[in-house]
Amino acid sequence: GRWCFSQNRFWAGSKSEWKKESEANAWWKALRAHPEIMDFLKNNPNITIYGEVYGRVQELRYGAKKGQVNIAIFDLLKDQEWVPFQAAREAIGKNLPWVPLIKVGEYHKDAIAETAEGQSLLYPGHIREGCVVKPVAERWDPAIGRVQLKIIGNAYLSM
Repeated sequence: GRWCFSQNRFWAGSKSEWKKESEANAWWKALRAHPEIMDFLKNNPNITIYGEVYGRVQELRYGAKKGQVNIAIFDLLKDQEWVPFQAAREAIGKNLPWVPLIKVGEYHKDAIAETAEGQSLLYPGHIREGCVVKPVAERWDPAIGRVQLKIIGNAYLSM
């Protein structure tokens, strides 16, 4: 999902479509559940937050009660540029609910598949859905675009 504050109002939606405000819409519901995100967006109208909506949206509930959804942030877009990893998590958005960080280090193709498996770091007792691999410094590749790839865990695919 993505969220921002522009034209004196909040916006919420999927990665490709803004959604009409509604009590039943998961993106709006998740935003309303996080006043700290709403405050951040109001104070930073040039930033769009990108994150995952989780909870009562799929089979894995992550401890959410009926009707509850949450947000785990993975990116900030400021003035149409991606905020560098460290600045996003440790400075600009340090008080936001970020996705768990599994590892920062050198990329090793063979080790990544193992990283996508195991227990969830977000909610113990659930399987890990996978992991996202991206460089610490933003990169663009002509074949794939922004260098950021998601690896889905085999356990999640087997559900």
